Formats: sequence, C-alpha cells, structure tokens
Amino acid sequence: MTSVPRKRSPRTRVAQSEKASAIREAQRVIGQNLRSYYDLAQPVPDRVAELLKQLPQRKNKSESETNTGTSRERSHRRKHSN
Repeated sequence: MTSVPRKRSPRTRVAQSEKASAIREAQRVIGQNLRSYYDLAQPVPDRVAELLKQLPQRKNKSESETNTGTSRERSHRRKHSN
C-alpha cells in the first residue's frame, strides 16, 4: 500500500520557514557572542575541532533518538533514577 504524500498548506510552509529563519538567527547571535567572548586567534584544540566536525552528523539522527537520548544516556538515567 502506497501512501499519498500530504500536501502542506502555504500557511504551514510559511510557519516552518519562519521557524527555520528564527533558528538560524539565534545561531548567528550565539556565534557572534561566543566569538566576542573567546579569543579565536588561538588555534582550536584538536578535541574541540573533532567535536565540531561531528555536529552536522548529529543533526541527521532520528527524531526518536534525539528525543530520548542515546542508549548510553537512557542506561545512565535508569541507573540514577532510583
């Protein structure tokens, strides 16, 4: 059985576009503040650079994993919830 893709209303598309725009603006402001706070003339430590490279990869994680955390995080919560 194939499902027909739902057509999104123009209002929904506008709301999503506005949300994405607001997120980009927030990221821009955070970046500006971090750059002004930290002296970026110094090289970034290797470990930090490694973590930064992983950021785009984390964006692609499934919604369920993002909402519930990794299995390691869930295990940690179970151990410490008592």
